[in-house]
Amino acid sequence: MLKKNLLLFLLLISATPLIYSQTFNYYQSKYYNLATPFSGSENRYLGEKLDALALYFNSYFHFDLNSFATSDKKFNIQIYANKEAFLKAFKDIPQSSNSFYFLQYNNNNEDKLVGYVDESKNFNQVFQHYLFIQFLRTFIYAPPLWIEKGFALYFEKSKYNKSKKEYIHKNNYTWLETLKKITSPNYLSSDNHLIKLDLFLTMDNKMAQKRLQSFYAQSWGFVNFLLNAPNPIYHRIIWDSIRSLNPTATKEENNTICIEAFNWVNKNLFYKDFYEFNQTLSSYPQLINKAIENFNQKKYNEAKKLFLLALTLDDENYIIYYYLGLICYNQKDYQMANYYYLCAIEQNKEAAVCYYGLGLSNFYLNQYQESSLYLNKAIKLNENFRELAKDILDIIE
Repeated sequence: MLKKNLLLFLLLISATPLIYSQTFNYYQSKYYNLATPFSGSENRYLGEKLDALALYFNSYFHFDLNSFATSDKKFNIQIYANKEAFLKAFKDIPQSSNSFYFLQYNNNNEDKLVGYVDESKNFNQVFQHYLFIQFLRTFIYAPPLWIEKGFALYFEKSKYNKSKKEYIHKNNYTWLETLKKITSPNYLSSDNHLIKLDLFLTMDNKMAQKRLQSFYAQSWGFVNFLLNAPNPIYHRIIWDSIRSLNPTATKEENNTICIEAFNWVNKNLFYKDFYEFNQTLSSYPQLINKAIENFNQKKYNEAKKLFLLALTLDDENYIIYYYLGLICYNQKDYQMANYYYLCAIEQNKEAAVCYYGLGLSNFYLNQYQESSLYLNKAIKLNENFRELAKDILDIIE
């Protein structure tokens, strides 16, 4: 499980098992100093990915990365093999569910992101989240909390394209359902709704903790809206805020800059447009449920569009590929059914139903040897498929 999670983040080429210890291997990329338990080739690949991630972050912020790269500064990262080794080294860090912490000092040459490898499913997202915090605070010592957290959540699910050596944005709708719950035309009428604008723009960590779910959802929602609203007039707010941030100012001073960026906006119209924009978005569970509903009603084209849209939010869920295979099978496009079933198996090699689907589609392609192979694999994984596959296996034999 540990190795699997590491592969998800590093996309390591080597199949050699990793042996972790508290001995660090060091590597320096264009923008990063790495100290990790990984091998030299793994560190080189991780450095390549992190350099691409820094460029991806900077495509939004336009900091002077060229000068940064030619100076004696680097983004410092120290990763421990496990939680025990990490806690032994950093006894004063409060224990929490976070596997990464950004340590910031008056001299930012000493700043570093520290953490450990864990087995949680969201390890990659947490790492990417804190990589952005490190990136932003390296250039803006005390940024407004809503910008820091909003962008960190906005970037969490973006993926590395190995062939292009660049990051591709992936929407992160994790907070959408929470945002919809706290958003309504009467957004100021209850503590369960949006945090009032002036308070929200000036919140610090202590204040945010009191309404953490609302703050995270609203921070992500504001960034997503200000970047992607149909009306480009709102884009000005986020770009004015970023451009005006002072690298050496206090958090209070940078908060004031953001308040000024919002001052020219009609607040009632802003919240109305914000609410309507979020209502047009569908969260991942909503997309899946609607797609399955359309499939059950045999509206295959509509279901396919929704499943393909769901893939843009999560391309590692075998259920989506399985249903796309079912759709193609029902439309008698057996070659594409095979493709999607194989994609599903790549995500979950124990999904007997996908092997059964491959058995059926190969049978109708007159590929009887493959059909028998997949049907017997389904039976091996789940004996319940023996009766379902019996007639086809009898014909093949």
